Amino acid sequence: MDSIIDNVAWLPASPALSFSLILVFLTVLLAIFVIDMEHQLIFDEFVFFGLLMLLSAFLVFDFKQGFNYLLAGFGGSLFLLAINLITRGRGMGLGDVKFALLAGSFLGFPNVVIWFFLAFILGGLLGIILIILGKAKLSQKIAFGPFLVISFFLTLLFGQAISATIMPYGFWIF
Repeated sequence: MDSIIDNVAWLPASPALSFSLILVFLTVLLAIFVIDMEHQLIFDEFVFFGLLMLLSAFLVFDFKQGFNYLLAGFGGSLFLLAINLITRGRGMGLGDVKFALLAGSFLGFPNVVIWFFLAFILGGLLGIILIILGKAKLSQKIAFGPFLVISFFLTLLFGQAISATIMPYGFWIF
């Protein structure tokens, strides 16, 4: 739990309170993971419920820092929106864009960059493996939400360690 609190500065110092918030968020992310995996849809209700919970937590615990985290979420969302617009919806769905606002706001900067990096690496690797094994074709759509959810938890747990590991190699953005 301490590593999570270290990675997400707005979380309250109380482990019980932080655990409760993360548990609610985990439930939302689990629903997003399963539904996107099966139907390639991320329902707005889950995203908006998570955003409502997150905004409430920001108001109660640390409004100033919460604002900075929201900016990171908007930045991440704009990044995925750009991919959606450039590919005309074939490379990224709008559900992923809305989900980026939620998860990016939870993680903040620079963790949002690490989160995307991990999601694209995981998604790309699985896509390549599925194509090599003949289970998917190059033009076939693969839900990106599950990769966003998995990389969210990896970033939540190891974001600071990943950032510290790659900084010495010149990746100054992290």
